[in-house]
Amino acid sequence: MVALGDKLIKDLLKQGDLKLEGANNSYVNPASINIPLINGTVYSSSIIFNSMNNNNLEKFASRRGVLEDTILEKNKLYLVEGPHIEMPDDCEGIIDARSTVGRLGLKVDVPLLRDDKTEKEISVINKIPAGFSGRLFFRLEPQVPMRFRHGDALVQLRFREKRTGHLSCDQLSSLYGKSLGFYDLANKLIPASQVIHEDGTFFTADTSRLIKLRSEVEEPIDFWRREYYEPSDYWEFDQADANRTIILEQGKFYLLSTKERIDTGNDLCWKVLPMTDIFSRFIETHRAGFVDPGFNATLTLELLNHHLDMEVIDGQPISVASWELVKECAEIYQGSYQAQSSPTLPKQFKGYNTIWDTHK
Repeated sequence: MVALGDKLIKDLLKQGDLKLEGANNSYVNPASINIPLINGTVYSSSIIFNSMNNNNLEKFASRRGVLEDTILEKNKLYLVEGPHIEMPDDCEGIIDARSTVGRLGLKVDVPLLRDDKTEKEISVINKIPAGFSGRLFFRLEPQVPMRFRHGDALVQLRFREKRTGHLSCDQLSSLYGKSLGFYDLANKLIPASQVIHEDGTFFTADTSRLIKLRSEVEEPIDFWRREYYEPSDYWEFDQADANRTIILEQGKFYLLSTKERIDTGNDLCWKVLPMTDIFSRFIETHRAGFVDPGFNATLTLELLNHHLDMEVIDGQPISVASWELVKECAEIYQGSYQAQSSPTLPKQFKGYNTIWDTHK
């Protein structure tokens, strides 16, 4: 598919073809826009339901208050009223969590929507059709207690031109070594045949460094803070020789790195996808999937095991990415996780991107 770059997204905002409550140019990324929270109503629920209408909210959820006055407890399910959006007529939208959200273990989805123009419900989760006008709701499942405030952005929206597709194997191969490169731990370009398969690229697990979220965490994390919390209060760190096998315990949340460093060109973006049915069914390999043009680093994966204890072998293929071109991208990724070479903590933690210097 062809994704809109930051220049075109800003043009949509300026011309009024895109209206997103609470957002301005500061929310625009190289190939997406962050969707801000508003101080909306928070509901809790014991079941997952997808249709966001008053009947279902009254039947299956209970009102907890407004966002800024509510602590979201771990392992609970919440529905949070979000901003109103009006989409352009010629682009569809795909939603995914931001990297920091994924690393905190926070699962975020945007359930079914009601179109103000047609009064019909939209039947696809995390997708917004062209021309849609309505209010968003967020479905949140925290791994640790969390607090949010007005303007915090948990998800991002990528705009895609209609009737365009992902890059094929042949297209990726023609770009490999130019606009796209995978490098090993010795900084050597990996042959294209080892990473490009069908319509995507494979990533493999580096098991030498592993970060696990502590089970006993009770102190809430304020999402908006930067380098504030002590890492050891929330995380356990495990470092060993390469080529080991690790065991993912049932119900535990982990951060793990890929062996590959991915050098992304300025005209490409990508989305991380499950590697196999086993991973998508039993083990989540990521909770944040969008990667911007210009990203040059290893990838930190967020793993949550929903099944029995399972092993991951060093070098095992663990996730895949689909690629697309970006149209009129003026800026490239310069975010907090650029140049990471090991699993990296979310930026709310002290020394989040140098944490392994103290765990050698």
